[in-house]
Amino acid sequence: MIVATYDGAGFGSFGDSALRFEQRLDDFYSLTHPLLTYAAYQGTFAIITSALISGAIVGRMKVIPYMIFIAIWTTVCYNPLAHWVWGDNGWLKHLGTLDFADGSVVHISSGVSGFVASSILGKRIDYKPPASNVHNIPFTVLATCL
Repeated sequence: MIVATYDGAGFGSFGDSALRFEQRLDDFYSLTHPLLTYAAYQGTFAIITSALISGAIVGRMKVIPYMIFIAIWTTVCYNPLAHWVWGDNGWLKHLGTLDFADGSVVHISSGVSGFVASSILGKRIDYKPPASNVHNIPFTVLATCL
């Protein structure tokens, strides 16, 4: 098995690709839990970010192109940004970036990406604004309770 060992600033390495770290602990990323648990935790943020983008492009793009877009976007945009902010040798981390509640990685990247994608795709297909200003008090109360 050949494993790339380049560990340059901001790029990481392929030493742990394909989840080959099993039950190993890490001094930086996961002191008390296995790295596989930490990877699953980080994967949830990638899923949440993709879901936030979907809200911006619903009605503009079909499902299969969206799935292809998310696979490419996660690899090209999300993963490098997450490593830059959260990684041990990430250049934004070394500049002093503090990411409370995943604001820069999840919210800023999904907001900017959703805005750019919806700007490129144009208006929604078959979108008809409501004919009148309809108010529904029971739905308002239900949403408030939820």
